[in-house]
Amino acid sequence: MITLLILVFPTVSGAIIVVFKLSEMQGRVTQAMAFLIAGILGYIISRLRFGNFKSVFIYNKGRFLPRDYIWFIPVIFAEMLPFISGLKEELIFGEVVIIFLFTASVGFTEELYFRGLIAKSMIEKSMPLAIILSSFLFSVGHFLNLLTGAGLIDTLLQVVFAFIFGIVALEISIVTGNIGIAIIWHWAHNFISLLTTSNDGERSFYIEIIQGIILILYGLFLWRKLDGVKDEYHNERTHS
Repeated sequence: MITLLILVFPTVSGAIIVVFKLSEMQGRVTQAMAFLIAGILGYIISRLRFGNFKSVFIYNKGRFLPRDYIWFIPVIFAEMLPFISGLKEELIFGEVVIIFLFTASVGFTEELYFRGLIAKSMIEKSMPLAIILSSFLFSVGHFLNLLTGAGLIDTLLQVVFAFIFGIVALEISIVTGNIGIAIIWHWAHNFISLLTTSNDGERSFYIEIIQGIILILYGLFLWRKLDGVKDEYHNERTHS
């Protein structure tokens, strides 16, 4: 039901864009406002479900150390690949600001719902199930891109990539102890994608394939690290 709730907002905002024939940037503003409203509802649900908002973001305290940031090199490398295609030359400062706000609202709200509300509701029962199911629910929502005129093949690629992204994002959240890194990564991925020409043409296909391979390998690495935190996480939840 939480998944259906978060899907309502991009669906409604997409309908508004079509009905009123909004421009691309007007559409971004409309979508940003829709996700902002979804974020507010997520805040309310968080208070009702977990007692406070902060607990949705925290998996544990004190596990992540500054030296552990080296493990994010694969993610950073994957996100640098779209710059090979170059930046969109026609963008002006105002449009960049709108894209920034749009991607920030999407990144925060989707992580709040999928790596926060949904994953944490299941993780005490089964950590693997929480990772797979929350990532699956996150990925299927990208089929809504078909309603905006996206091609079937491109949409399927996005769905598969979103599933892989969701797994790695939640793994990172569990290993580091909170979803802060996932929020920043989600925002950066969307922001870079909209600023570069990497989502245009055949080159986009190869970039997404390489990014997907990197994330699959990185996800397998993180999955092995989860064995060391499962018992620790459940012990923390038991004592709390």
